[in-house]
Amino acid sequence: MKFCRNPKCGALITYGRSDKKFCNASCKSAADRIKNQPTIKKLQYQNIIIKRNDKILEHCFNNINPNNSNPMARIVHRDALEAMGLEENYFRMILFEDIGRLKKSPICYTINYKLTIHPVFDDFFLVIKTSPEKNRK
Repeated sequence: MKFCRNPKCGALITYGRSDKKFCNASCKSAADRIKNQPTIKKLQYQNIIIKRNDKILEHCFNNINPNNSNPMARIVHRDALEAMGLEENYFRMILFEDIGRLKKSPICYTINYKLTIHPVFDDFFLVIKTSPEKNRK
């Protein structure tokens, strides 16, 4: 006698293959959701933080006047970004570039396809708006 491995079901499996683990497809899906729930919650939390970082950088870019020769770049102080709630540990992609030190050091953080953040000094970031490439056929 075998029983369904779904913790919420536990019904007796009376038909099917001898190595059958679940009574039906919906029980198998429910068991997988229960098993993967911590991973899914962690990814959802990380996506929320990444979206918040995107909004903060978009807000900085739109509300700061360009004070250098490039109209597509803004210089922002690290404390201002931290006060708005930017979390530096959550980026979509981090590019590392070797600058001659013994270990790799982060040079350019790519946040999304619209904005790139680049540390220029110890306490300042350069927020650059990049133009998206046209779709190639």
